[in-house]
Amino acid sequence: MVGVPTHSGRVDYRLAKWLAEIANAKAAKISFKPYTSPVEFARNCLVKSFLESDCEKLWMIDDDLAPPDAAWAMASTPGDIVSGLYLVPFRHPDTGQWRVMPTAYKETGGALHSMELPQQAGPYPVDAAGTGCLIISRKVLKDPRMRFANTDNASDPVPAVFRYRRAANGRDLMGEDIDFTRRATKLGYSVVLDTRFMYDHRKECSLKDTMDMAISYAAAI
Repeated sequence: MVGVPTHSGRVDYRLAKWLAEIANAKAAKISFKPYTSPVEFARNCLVKSFLESDCEKLWMIDDDLAPPDAAWAMASTPGDIVSGLYLVPFRHPDTGQWRVMPTAYKETGGALHSMELPQQAGPYPVDAAGTGCLIISRKVLKDPRMRFANTDNASDPVPAVFRYRRAANGRDLMGEDIDFTRRATKLGYSVVLDTRFMYDHRKECSLKDTMDMAISYAAAI
């Protein structure tokens, strides 16, 4: 199943074209989940629809991502959870400097750090990844250990496997996507970043922010 959480109700035209090709070939079931509340609710609703289907994998792709031409081949990449490569803008909370970084992380010293991309493209194990373009095996989503204990009951209509971690002051400690994949690796599931599949991540930002990111990136290399 291909699931698209969408806030605007619109998707990138290249994603729309890719979804149309999948639907035409009857290669997968497709599910859209609009949301006005936090995206974690949309992701959990997609998980519910998936678990009620007979599909073996849930391919979650955000509405602002455009898949590469050969994206369907990513379904053959081995791993319990497989992520494609996409970039996000990140502003350092202390320095205020902008960086463009992949949403894949390795753990060192008990903390997650953005992964340095290897020169050779291929699948690489990671400790956490974003859910912008993520293929999740059924066994991961069926695992009761992946559900939050306070919602793991028969009366709850939506299984909560995605949730923001929040501190006492209300600030997010970790996004629902990184938290999900990090918990999966700690339970022994394999999380893989396949850098052969580069997705275009469409974001709006000011020209000044774009210039700041370019300057900080050039200084770093």
